Amino acid sequence: MYILVVNMIKRHFFTLLCPKME
Repeated sequence: MYILVVNMIKRHFFTLLCPKME
């Protein structure tokens, strides 16, 4: 379960960073 939460957070973090990195 912990891995699932981390995966979701990572995905959300990347989605938020993607536009900022460009």
